[in-house]
Amino acid sequence: MSEHKFLVKVLYNGVQKEIEANPNQAVQAVLEHAIQAFGTHQLVFYFEDGREVPLTVSVEVAGITAQTILLLRPHIVRGG
Repeated sequence: MSEHKFLVKVLYNGVQKEIEANPNQAVQAVLEHAIQAFGTHQLVFYFEDGREVPLTVSVEVAGITAQTILLLRPHIVRGG
């Protein structure tokens, strides 16, 4: 693993896996790796505080670090 890459903890249904990420990578790419690792589909990332992680920004812009724990969950549709 290069010095710029790090592991992010991802939780899904009580199971934790570590997914490799780097600061310049799109969150969408990390999500795709997590979905493959868990063998699931159509899920999104949430921070522990319940905020959905934007997929169109970089890992760094989203604020994801090696200390971040991401929750892999179905997308919540909000009325409005």
